[in-house]
Parts: sequence; structure tokens; C-alpha cells
Amino acid sequence: MSVERQLGDHFGGFLNLVYKRGRDFAAWRDLGGVYEEVVWIEGDYNLNGVNDFEDPACPADPSCVPDPFATGDPITLLRLLNSPEDLSFQITNRPEMDHDIYAASIGINRPMRNNWSLLASLTWLRSEGRTPDSLGGSSVQQRGGLQFRRFGRNPNDFVNSGGRLRGDIPLQAKAQLVYRLPKGFLAAVNLTVRDGANRVRRVRPPRSVTNLSTTILAQERGTFGRLPTFSLVDVRLEKTFQLKGDLDLAVSADVFNLFNSDSYEGVRSSFSTSSVFNLPAGFVFPRRVQLGAKFRF
Repeated sequence: MSVERQLGDHFGGFLNLVYKRGRDFAAWRDLGGVYEEVVWIEGDYNLNGVNDFEDPACPADPSCVPDPFATGDPITLLRLLNSPEDLSFQITNRPEMDHDIYAASIGINRPMRNNWSLLASLTWLRSEGRTPDSLGGSSVQQRGGLQFRRFGRNPNDFVNSGGRLRGDIPLQAKAQLVYRLPKGFLAAVNLTVRDGANRVRRVRPPRSVTNLSTTILAQERGTFGRLPTFSLVDVRLEKTFQLKGDLDLAVSADVFNLFNSDSYEGVRSSFSTSSVFNLPAGFVFPRRVQLGAKFRF
């Protein structure tokens, strides 16, 4: 639903409301495996029933994998009972694959008048469910299609993979201000501020627990905090020269990331047993200057 309204003589406003519901998307299904439920204590890699990080005997046990973020909570998994050679797979629509997206956007628009214009918006979003890339790391990059992914071949893919979607960004604000200066100069400022991506914590239970190579989310996405707020400011200064008749020359200077923000959009690893777990990655480009020129005729 969308509503637009003129606000006084110089401003306009808009409100957009969105609800999107999706069900029974495609994923793989295992047709040949026979499974039983087993309970794994999260963080117990030497399988003695204790979170390795809290096990005083762990330093002397080479099979220990101390995970300082492990909760020690029981997680129900599925263990393969027959041979992996018996497995066969089918792409099908699965009821576990769904999503619900709620969004609202409000903004104002002021066309160029009295030498300045403004466009600004604030967007709220809540997206939850499960897609084939729900096992991915801490990032806002999201693809909904199966696209050669193997999601669903291992039935443990569905453990804790619900919750928020990868592209879930609750708040995002954008603003663009343009001001016409004397002597043919034009200045513009563009501001973007948004919440960071959901952090996730992935783990690999010992193969003997499931008899498969398994990666799961230790906690649902949306329960382990977020990356820092992302912010970016770009500016432009442009000067127009009238050359002859309808021929104009415009020269411009753009400064991207004016304040040299160190915002980042991902992490080096989302496996909590990794030495680079949650270390920043995917930084925005540092401050850059771009010079340009164009003819108009």
C-alpha cells in the first residue's frame, strides 16, 4: 500500500507499507536416508557430555575444541543409520521453506525551489523465515533461490536456520540535499545510515554425531547481536560553464566516504571455533576523490 500527499506549498510526503508472505519454496529432500534423533551438547566435541570450554580435563584431551561462545545447550540432530551410498535426493517444495516480510517506509520530498532540494526516507523492515542461504554467515547479501545450493540434502540444515533472514535490516535512513550556489556552483550531500547485519554463530558437530558432514547455526539468526551500524557520507561540488549557445561544460568533484568511515558489512569467519571468528571483513572503500567533466548540448 502506498500513499503520497502534498505537504504545504513546497514539500511532498509518502508512506509505503509492505507485507510479503511466501510458502513452500524449493529445497532438496533426502529420499534414501534412515535417521534417528540424537541430542548433542553444543560445545561438546570430545563427546563426554560436557561443554569443552568448561571441562577442566580438556587441555589434556586433543579431541577437545574449546569454544568460548558455546552455550552447552542440548541440540536435537538427526543421525544417519544406513550407508551414505543409499542416499538419493530430490528437489521439491518443502513446507519448512517460508518467509514473512513486513516493511514500512516514510519520506519527504522537496523539489528544487529557492536554490535547494531535499529527498529523505526512513525504512523499517522485519524479515523472518528460511531460505536456501539461511546457513550463510554474517552478511546482508541474500538470495532466495536454490541456485546450485545443497540446502536440505542434510536434514540437519533445518536446525536453527529459521529466525531472521540474512537481509533483515530493521532501520535504514537515507537523505540527499542539493544546494545551488552562486556563480554556477552546485553542491550535494548524500547520507546513508543503517543497522548492521545479524551476527551468526556456526558450528560443525563431530561427524560421529550425525554420520554426515554437518554445519548448523548454533543459535537462530537474530539472537546473537548485530554488526555495527553502517554509515556513509558522499559529497559533490559541480560548476557549470556556458561555452557557446546551448553548449555547456560541467566539471565536478566527488568525495566518497567523506569522513573515511571504517564501516564493514561482514566478518572473516562465523564459525565460533575459528581464530578469526567475528573479526571485521568487507570494509567500505576508504575516502576517494573523483573528478569528472561532461558536455551538455
